[in-house]
Amino acid sequence: MRVGAKTWNEFWAYHWRLIRKKDEWASRDTPLARFLAVKDAYASHLKPFLRFLEENHLDLDFAAVKAYFVHVNGLTLATATKLNRRNAVKARLRSTLSSPDFTQQAGIESMLRSLDYGSETRRPTLTRTGISEDRIVTREAFDRLVAGTSRRTSLFVWFLFNTGCRVGEMCGARLDKCEDLGDMVRLLVTGKRNKERKVDIQKALFEAIRATFPGEIFLFQTQGGKPYRPTYVSWEIIKAGHRILGRRISAHSMRHSFATLAIREGASIKAVSEYLGHNSVAITLTMYVHEILEKSQRVMREFKEESPGKAAARRPNAKRKVVEHAADVESPKSYARPAP
Repeated sequence: MRVGAKTWNEFWAYHWRLIRKKDEWASRDTPLARFLAVKDAYASHLKPFLRFLEENHLDLDFAAVKAYFVHVNGLTLATATKLNRRNAVKARLRSTLSSPDFTQQAGIESMLRSLDYGSETRRPTLTRTGISEDRIVTREAFDRLVAGTSRRTSLFVWFLFNTGCRVGEMCGARLDKCEDLGDMVRLLVTGKRNKERKVDIQKALFEAIRATFPGEIFLFQTQGGKPYRPTYVSWEIIKAGHRILGRRISAHSMRHSFATLAIREGASIKAVSEYLGHNSVAITLTMYVHEILEKSQRVMREFKEESPGKAAARRPNAKRKVVEHAADVESPKSYARPAP
């Protein structure tokens, strides 16, 4: 089949006929049924898309996806939210339409990429900004948080704060991918784009989690035998932050805090970037190093603006302030103490 010789809707219909399974999908062999049958972490981000199809009486095809992207681009939402909704649809379509045939798979990718560059469906540009101080959970705030919430929620916080994992990675952590290293336990977690990476936690924390969540498949498993939903964990942490700290934090705040404290203590930027699973070191530099550089530049400007006499008089105090600040910051290993 030559994809270029057909419209995208014709290609779409052809592909559905190509992958149809007569026995398994005899009763409900529709694109939407296959789309909904995929199990992934995008269910919550796909609800607006399904609602859009229902309200506009549309079938699942390329024209409907294009119309939805135009609709999303026109909403007054944060750029990150728009991207999440778009990426959820594209990721689900990739899973639904995946084919061992290279030509077919290339056609699918070309079709999805065309949505990012069309005049009406162009992908919104996300400007990455650094993580500000108010989004960081200090060690003192962390202690208050775990002491003032339930055992279950405190272990969520403890794990995220000590590993820098995304909440989805934590919820998907499996027991068969845990390795005992003596006083530490190494976990193989799966992040974005199914990339795997290793994280370590203390044995005492691992045992505390096992005592509270006695599952057989997942490290954090419900009584029904399923992994906890990332949205549930995030909401529990948000509620705890408002109640105990009086401000909004999220599950991802723990990841930001882990990275910030590690870099402040002198950890290699490249090592932190790889540990967090970032695609490039540039992302880590933009998000976590900008504030350190800004503070350094501010100190230098203040120093240059002062007269030599005033600068000399202030030098001892400035030196003492730097030492005190360094003493307040501890490495991830030092705040990864055993769970209560």
